[in-house]
Amino acid sequence: MIFNNIFYTIPREKVLLRLQFNKKKTKLVGHVKQLIDSMIDEGNVLAQPQAIVEDFTIKELARSRVVLSGKNFSLAGEHITRHVDGCYKVSLMVCTVGSQFAGAVEGLVDQRELTKAAILDAVASEAVDAVADAITKIIRQNAENEGADITLRFSPGYGDWDIQEQKPLLEVMEAYKIGVRLTNSFLMFPEKSITACVGWRK
Repeated sequence: MIFNNIFYTIPREKVLLRLQFNKKKTKLVGHVKQLIDSMIDEGNVLAQPQAIVEDFTIKELARSRVVLSGKNFSLAGEHITRHVDGCYKVSLMVCTVGSQFAGAVEGLVDQRELTKAAILDAVASEAVDAVADAITKIIRQNAENEGADITLRFSPGYGDWDIQEQKPLLEVMEAYKIGVRLTNSFLMFPEKSITACVGWRK
């Protein structure tokens, strides 16, 4: 299922944390607060939030592989297998905020507006995290409707779930439908995109 109208917010506090701001050591002065808020506003204009979510029944749970029903596809790795141990279903998601952030950040760098560029990049990262959080809430509600609970999100690159597994995951999810593709180094484009797995258990 493709989601286009995704409600999310970008909290200033999380942007500050991503910028490694320590409120115990540094006071957030007014003009800096205004600058961050203006970058958040710009981020809300630039963002093109989209997501794809698909649910799969777990057919078999081996030592280092989760075999899913309905597709010739499995999740490879001991860590992802342990993560969904006891689950009967998984939801896979691909989330993105689009490609406009990259051009805007590059433009600020070219203009030597390095502080603004760093803040806008942090805003973009928090935006896609917020989109993933919003999608996770939808998955949780669907699970609760079945009397189930969900695990935390788990993404390729965590533990031994190899980042190269992005390729079959994006293919089975038909991520091209929301403009997400893979580079030769198995990184996603647009950069501000997230793939993840959530397990369902009763």
